[in-house]
Amino acid sequence: MNNSYYTMTNGVRLSFDSEWKKAEELIASAKTMKEMKELDSYAIEHKGIPSLWLMENAAKAVVDTVAEYASDSKDDAKIRQTKICIICGAGNNGGDGVACAYMLMDKGYQVKAYLCGKEEKMTPDERAMEERLIARGGKLIKWFASSSCDCNVPSEEVNLIRDIKEADCVIDALFGVGISRSIEGLYADIIAALNQAKIIVACDIPSGINGDTGEVMGCAVKADVTVTFSYIKQGLTKAAAADNVGLLKVVPIGLPE
Repeated sequence: MNNSYYTMTNGVRLSFDSEWKKAEELIASAKTMKEMKELDSYAIEHKGIPSLWLMENAAKAVVDTVAEYASDSKDDAKIRQTKICIICGAGNNGGDGVACAYMLMDKGYQVKAYLCGKEEKMTPDERAMEERLIARGGKLIKWFASSSCDCNVPSEEVNLIRDIKEADCVIDALFGVGISRSIEGLYADIIAALNQAKIIVACDIPSGINGDTGEVMGCAVKADVTVTFSYIKQGLTKAAAADNVGLLKVVPIGLPE
């Protein structure tokens, strides 16, 4: 991989493989959320590309970034001492986070993964990733007390705020590109906690950023690195998102060109 860098007009620094695409091409091909949804559907339904395979590829790209920023990935002792906290929503962006959890466990990291969403809203792919996590001895900690309750029940054993503060790196997989309403209440509290983390790596887009306009939807994660998949999301090129994206890494995951 030939790592190259380019500063976009909104001031966000772009990281990409110049052997794959040029910066100008990546920016020109930025996608709206409707276009991304259509592209995903086309890949899965017409090209026969397994959705779990795409999710795995996305997670691998995030894991590689975490290994780069959280510790010396070649030092096994440091890896075993490195704490990673993953905040997952109940959707496919959350599924990326759950996949990251088992992959990081496989590498020897100390991993805490939280589901900050209602369990019954988990997508089939996210549930499949949870099964892989459980098979490796891991656990997806359910932050909400029950499927019918919007209340969280923190305890000494299950303390999201503590785990975020203690983590060497936090992965933001809370909301994906489709957010369309202002964030408030518990989710605003979670994002406020995320923004106190030592290092934040966002999956695809920082949670709370509108994927089309770059607008902050009430509040948003301020990532150190955003790993976006196959295509830049249009909102990430806008001035409104500039303070939240951090370094923007664009990585291919197998979607059609």
